[in-house]
Amino acid sequence: MFKLYDYQQRIVDETRSKLRQENKGVLIVSPPGSGKSVIIGEIARLTTLKKNRVLFTVHRQELVDQITGTFNKMGVDLDYTTIMTVGRVKNRLDKLEKPN
Repeated sequence: MFKLYDYQQRIVDETRSKLRQENKGVLIVSPPGSGKSVIIGEIARLTTLKKNRVLFTVHRQELVDQITGTFNKMGVDLDYTTIMTVGRVKNRLDKLEKPN
């Protein structure tokens, strides 16, 4: 598990707050090397702790492998997580479990 920096924890807290306000999506923008994977890993970990489902999409297969590794290191319950490329998700929308 990773210890988040203060700015990362702030992003996690603000993102979760916005989602609790019933926003359908939140865009996290941060520079390269700032730990976006760790930030989303913490959000996913907290979500799966409650047995809620996470859908995470990326644009390249290499990123599926990268985020899966990060999620594993962070203790995200992958039984409640779907990580796929956008194209695969598009082709399986009717078969995928709905994320929380």
